[in-house]
Amino acid sequence: MLTNVELIPISDDRLDDLANLYKAVFSGHPWHEDLICESKGCERFGSQYTYVECDREDTGQQAVNCREQYRFRSNPRIFLLAKEADPVCMSCGSELISYYPGHTSHHRLLGNALQQRTFVGYLALLNGQPAGFSFGYAVPTIDTPSVAFSQVTELLIGKGLNLKHTFYAAETGVADYAQGERIGGAVHAKRILDARQQGMTDVVFRTLNPFVHRYFSTSFGGKRVEELFTDPVRQGSKWFRWKMTDLDESAVNDQVRCGRRSSQ
Repeated sequence: MLTNVELIPISDDRLDDLANLYKAVFSGHPWHEDLICESKGCERFGSQYTYVECDREDTGQQAVNCREQYRFRSNPRIFLLAKEADPVCMSCGSELISYYPGHTSHHRLLGNALQQRTFVGYLALLNGQPAGFSFGYAVPTIDTPSVAFSQVTELLIGKGLNLKHTFYAAETGVADYAQGERIGGAVHAKRILDARQQGMTDVVFRTLNPFVHRYFSTSFGGKRVEELFTDPVRQGSKWFRWKMTDLDESAVNDQVRCGRRSSQ
């Protein structure tokens, strides 16, 4: 069967498509942001639950299987619910809430990103259906629903970065059903090319996902990423930096082309 991938800019009128895809991506491996306990007196407060059995395993320095989560993330833990079990916390018995939108409003998070003046982002359509996304914007000085930028900007400036020309690579994700189509690398690369055209001289991000690190490594000629600092709010997260002067033009264009081509 022929599969066709098309990259389209993310715009306000695609917010619902993006939100539905965002929820699907992060309810999958390795995050399983499906259900969560919000009972503050519970020893499992903030722990995640899912009905989805998953034996997938990421390879690389920073990730193992999703049950153990990332080696540098001790929280949250993820618990598997039996298929016939009620959606309640195994510790306190309180009813679990849906991660999206109950715990986090993904429409609000994504709507805020789209309002950023320097927003750059792409949706990948696989046979006409939303399958992947990647977006970002210049580092703002005020907090967003997902990042406490007010506590990060001085740290970035201290590393010699000009915020107006520093691109925050916010999110990249591919739905489980679309894995293996080289979609993640394609939308990531297209986003980086557009950011450079906007005059961005540096790229920063804060993920330990080994696939995203691999996309960046390919785009920047295999050079070693610069580790900047630990996030002041999310202690398990680290900030990283790439310089646009190290961007490998040929490699980035290959990433975009590979994601767009048809495959058997």
